[in-house]
Amino acid sequence: MFIIHIYSGETHVGDMWLEDVDAGMGAGTGSFHPSANYPQIRAQVVAAANARNQGRHAEGPPLVAKTATGETIVTGFIQIDDFADVDVDPEIAIQFQDREQLTIMRAQT
Repeated sequence: MFIIHIYSGETHVGDMWLEDVDAGMGAGTGSFHPSANYPQIRAQVVAAANARNQGRHAEGPPLVAKTATGETIVTGFIQIDDFADVDVDPEIAIQFQDREQLTIMRAQT
């Protein structure tokens, strides 16, 4: 399993455990493991997830993905699904714009 570190600005807000990759779509999904800093953005994430769940367009806070070595992962989007009223672990989806980078990361898992 490959771990991707998620940042809001310069603040580490959690980690994605990349569990499933759709190479054709250049996207991956997995569980999201919040850091102690996650509460700083959680309200924005929950509001965006609830809006998407109701079929409305919504964007959460701007997020950045990085490898364990600090290399920025070029993404189309990073979306955390976290619902405050549901007792389940948050999920995260990411679209990789650089398929070569995705191929390298998959080989490392």
